[in-house]
Amino acid sequence: MRRTLSRSLAFCLTFCLSQSLLCAGDGYFIKLKTHPDTGKPALVQKQDTMHSHTKLVGLETKKILENNDGKQSQLFKYRETILEKPKGQDEPTRLRREYEKAQVEVLGRTTVLPWQGKTVLIEKQKDRYRFSLEGGQELTAEEAGPLADEFQSTTGPTSKFTDLVPADKAVRVKDNHDIDPKVLLKVYGSVSDAGIKIDAAKAKGSWKLTRAYKKDGRQFGVIELHVELPLREMKWSHPKAAEKLVMRPGAKMTLHGVIDGCIDGSAATATSKLDMEINGSALAPSPDNPQFELILSIKTSTKETTEESSARQADAGKGIEELQGKWRAVEMQTAGIAAPKDVLEKARLLIKDDEYIWLSGGPVDVKSRIRLDPSKSPKEIDIAMLDGPGKGSTFPGIYELEKGQLRICTSHTKDRPTDFTTKRGELRELIVLERVQPK
Repeated sequence: MRRTLSRSLAFCLTFCLSQSLLCAGDGYFIKLKTHPDTGKPALVQKQDTMHSHTKLVGLETKKILENNDGKQSQLFKYRETILEKPKGQDEPTRLRREYEKAQVEVLGRTTVLPWQGKTVLIEKQKDRYRFSLEGGQELTAEEAGPLADEFQSTTGPTSKFTDLVPADKAVRVKDNHDIDPKVLLKVYGSVSDAGIKIDAAKAKGSWKLTRAYKKDGRQFGVIELHVELPLREMKWSHPKAAEKLVMRPGAKMTLHGVIDGCIDGSAATATSKLDMEINGSALAPSPDNPQFELILSIKTSTKETTEESSARQADAGKGIEELQGKWRAVEMQTAGIAAPKDVLEKARLLIKDDEYIWLSGGPVDVKSRIRLDPSKSPKEIDIAMLDGPGKGSTFPGIYELEKGQLRICTSHTKDRPTDFTTKRGELRELIVLERVQPK
């Protein structure tokens, strides 16, 4: 429930604040871009934690029968590229994520998910999403659990920011804006997929633009949101209570969110933080058969940072563009030993987008994915193996393109080469190539 709830609430926070922003004399029209453009990478880091405290008290004896605490968290860091997003739709149907971190921690025990350090392809097929490691292996339902929680939710907010503030109304810094309870029901009705029902008549919320500033030639701003939602029902798993808890008067969910990011719609660069707290109690097993009081206190915190490709990443894209095409090897060395002439004559390299395909003349071509950093000296290359004997490994290296020759020197250790040489006893390779097919 926690992952679904956190995702729903964080998504609602962003969704509530999305139309257009332009400076308009004494105010701004707001637009938050939820996704980068198709094909443009973004770096994303997400971290969410949940602390829960439950207490079971006998109604007649007032004796505390149970007193439990729980804590769990998730950490994800990845590079996301949207591959397909149908025109007019809010969500992409095909995307790629290169995960640097994918970890779950429960009660102090950390579990590294099977896709940490790997690339995951996420594809929508009809009304469901498919999750597979690049290279073809589909993740099992258990392995893909956190991804399914993120993508498979069938409900979502139907309200847009125009329901909160007219699209043609300029927003001034520090002005407070109350939110109509009916709009709150539409927007936060998405938490029903987490088994929560709210009392819309008593719900209240407000938001304001607390700061506006310029950064990298774009308009940025800080938006704060505060919402109070009286609870009527919620799902909670407990052996002495029904799955659906009917909450007693006074039960409430409180949300406080902050978005600090680009608000002119030109970039999906933002940091958002959402703190949610639920406090309340319910009679168990049910109001019709009250034997215990189940007291709940739940606190979650979700922080997400999204940064579109920087100038350095744009340079990397330009660097990859320069390497596009088919190359033939004119020199190859491994640990100071030159490759035989017959091997050299057959060796070819195909670079297509960020795919690095080694054509050795054998029955199987070896595919990798490359990442460049041409801002470094020497220029850096990382080769992530997608198949072959080194599948799953990433080899750090350096490269240079001069006078039509491409030189690549890589290491089979974590130490990146600093020059284009190999020596006996060193796990390094040098390849010198010339283009045989234009990019």
